[in-house]
Amino acid sequence: PETPPPGVDTPPQPRSDEEGAKARRAVEEGSAAPASRAPPADSGLEPALAASVEAALASGDPSLLAQTLQDLQRRLVSKTQEALALERALDAGAAASAPADAGGAVADYGVAVAEETESQVLALQQSLSEESARAFQLEEEVRALTARLGDAEQRHAAEIERLAKEKAAIEDNLEKAYTEIADLRRRLEESAGQTELEEANALLLDENEGLREEISALKVALEEERSKRGALVRERVASLRDETARMEHSNAEMRTLVEAYEEKIDELDERLEELEGENAALESLVGDLRAQLDKTEKERETMVRALRKKIKTLELRLEVGGVRADEQTQAV
Repeated sequence: PETPPPGVDTPPQPRSDEEGAKARRAVEEGSAAPASRAPPADSGLEPALAASVEAALASGDPSLLAQTLQDLQRRLVSKTQEALALERALDAGAAASAPADAGGAVADYGVAVAEETESQVLALQQSLSEESARAFQLEEEVRALTARLGDAEQRHAAEIERLAKEKAAIEDNLEKAYTEIADLRRRLEESAGQTELEEANALLLDENEGLREEISALKVALEEERSKRGALVRERVASLRDETARMEHSNAEMRTLVEAYEEKIDELDERLEELEGENAALESLVGDLRAQLDKTEKERETMVRALRKKIKTLELRLEVGGVRADEQTQAV
């Protein structure tokens, strides 16, 4: 794997398959995915990269989203290294062959481009780190909610089981009471003690009414428990939907930053080609100037030698003329 440069945060590693599956089930049960979260057609991404981003956004899998963010970050690191390599090559070429004034201009431009590129890379890496942290936090919240829902379901199942046992016990008591009532009626028909049987019947009827009231109270408590659990689940699902919407907005902003960064890299490539053409033209001009300078130096040296010869000839002539003049003067 590529090693990011200093100052670049490493994105969090994706969770295990079991944890990712639990988080995915919680998200799928909590809210339905939007109709389309694919990147725009004019996003500027490569086809393979755009397809992977679209698949990650459509699946809603936190681990897949984290992996996609990591791939994007690696691609940004690669682009940064390419830009730095181009900058170093440009500086080396300018220092080796360009004139002093042209080399200074190219170096200044390279420094400005490097500073601007570094600031954009740092800003983008910070945004990626924040989005990765938010994705990790959302995953942890989903796991916690899943655990809470599991605990609530266990408690609810235990409560239902307890109520079912109580209901079965009450039904057994009612059945026993009905059996006793039937037995008392039979005994009443056989016995002459009418008053005692009526009192026992009234007592059993009171007990039956009390048992019915207890059953009604248990049903009300069960309905309240179901209502509370449903309200809790609906509230948390709404919160997860809001968080998902925020994550989608953040992902859209991140994609915009990536597109802007790719456009800037394309501009730098074009500018580098222009500078290379200008550098070649300057090298050709310097070669022509040097050739002309050498030719001028040779012509100047030839003229100097010719002038020196003429001066020597004139000096000799002057000396001869002076000697002749002296001879004529002496002869006169």
